[in-house]
Amino acid sequence: RPKPKVAPVGTAYLRVHDNNHALWETLFDPYDNFHPSPSGTFLQGCVLHYTMFGSPPPLPITEEEIVSLWRDARVMHNIKHGENRRMPSVEEAEYLWNVANDICSEALS
Repeated sequence: RPKPKVAPVGTAYLRVHDNNHALWETLFDPYDNFHPSPSGTFLQGCVLHYTMFGSPPPLPITEEEIVSLWRDARVMHNIKHGENRRMPSVEEAEYLWNVANDICSEALS
């Protein structure tokens, strides 16, 4: 019987909170400060991918690759007319990707 897996998303959020508080503040959608922003969704996705498949997802290396991750999103909170939704930068995505990898590899050991 397969052993259940728990994705350590909360632990990943806590690691960002403790080590990069300014980035942690961007993990929540400014619309309600509750749901994940694109940065928070990216971190969650990295943790879930690693948990399900045992390896990290591909790391996006350009702004275009990051934006394309949301191209087919079904639902996103409304933003005020004329405002742009903040996506993670290449550097932020790499940092979050590394946090997810560190947390998940620690959880597996």
